[in-house]
Amino acid sequence: RAMPAPGASFNAGSGTANPPDPVGDVGPSHYVRMANASFQIFGKTGTSMFGPAAINTLFTGFGGACEAENAGDPVVIYDQLAERWLLSQFSDGSGPGFFNCVALSTSGNPLGTWYRWAFATNTFPDYPKYGMWPNAFLISTREVNAGLIGAYAIDRAQMLAGNALPRMVQFTVPVDVYSGD
Repeated sequence: RAMPAPGASFNAGSGTANPPDPVGDVGPSHYVRMANASFQIFGKTGTSMFGPAAINTLFTGFGGACEAENAGDPVVIYDQLAERWLLSQFSDGSGPGFFNCVALSTSGNPLGTWYRWAFATNTFPDYPKYGMWPNAFLISTREVNAGLIGAYAIDRAQMLAGNALPRMVQFTVPVDVYSGD
């Protein structure tokens, strides 16, 4: 069977950083796109409803590196089980320390309010990848300065409730620990 034509097609942009690392996700009424320096919210017809704006504007009033830096490697996930948006980028050194900066919408409307966190890492958390499980949001990182892969599981129910300090389990393993076999 042939794939049907798209219901809408529009230029969502890619940002100004090089490489732009464009990502996006779609929910029932919105498309949210991110690139290394910015994010933008569109209606499903392609009309811009917000932005483009610097990613760190999500952290205005939050303080620290997440508010001060606009570092990149963005991630956007639409959590269809909870009807929420998760947007993230890392901090890259105005610290002290490094962080995975995470914003989670308080409703299914990405134009509304956001819960925010700065999850500390021991070293630079490059190339973050996110996943969702019924009980956790998961993050993997390449912690470059230490030659490690970081793995993080953050209590999803506590994040959805806006808990300022959700339970988190984290550990690291050496890069290439199994190379050679």
